[in-house]
Amino acid sequence: MDRAVIADTYSFIGFSFCKALLDQGVTVIGINEINDAFILDKQLEIGRNANFTETDLTAAEILIDKESFIFVDLYSMFVDGLLPTNKLFTDFLSLIKNVENKVVLTLPIQWLSVDSPFIKEIKSMRNKVYSYYLPTVYGPFQPKSLLFQQAFLMKMKQCDQMKLNYQEWRHDAIYIEDVTDAILFSVKNDLPDERVLKSSIDNHWLKCAQYLDVEKDLNNESAIIVGNEGRKIKSLIVKNRWGLHESLDKQREHLSFLLNS
Repeated sequence: MDRAVIADTYSFIGFSFCKALLDQGVTVIGINEINDAFILDKQLEIGRNANFTETDLTAAEILIDKESFIFVDLYSMFVDGLLPTNKLFTDFLSLIKNVENKVVLTLPIQWLSVDSPFIKEIKSMRNKVYSYYLPTVYGPFQPKSLLFQQAFLMKMKQCDQMKLNYQEWRHDAIYIEDVTDAILFSVKNDLPDERVLKSSIDNHWLKCAQYLDVEKDLNNESAIIVGNEGRKIKSLIVKNRWGLHESLDKQREHLSFLLNS
């Protein structure tokens, strides 16, 4: 992979893809369509890289080389509450349909068991699509809609209360860099094109919640939790580069740095 297009560049997963690909010397075109609280910090981190070009959807198609891989981060849009009604997905889908490039999608694991119109649209495309269904993903720049980031913000007195919502998948969790590494390895080696990512640590989400001292009543709070009985897709087991405590500490330290810089 020599060239990649990432939509949206500054989303949680999209930004992690962008950094990893730039570190590998890949030329990256980043599409920026969503405002982000830490966008300036993210731009400073990658903006000086000669292999990076930032654009918007209107100009993106002109810049897409036929050999480019296109990355679309629907997972982050979902956990941020931007789906299923957001027009941005339709815009991204239109971009994909107009080209024949290989497409890499990150999707919420909840979509395995629902009759999602997005999945139908994706299956109808003529592109080669690599689809990866994700549980809770955590690490630097985790969206504040997810519990681990809220727990840190509470301790830093930047948040009044924690709220668990339906976007939070409580059966599993994986650290962001481990997610990125696993997906990029799978794509580059042209491995099976549809997988559910699963942590190598049993009860990963629960162990993280316990380490963060999440209140038991919040941890056990009723939420919309959907299993994956609807579609049988094989798992991609993701190994942890660091222990979960060290991974959470990295997230906390990163957030503290951002808030104090």
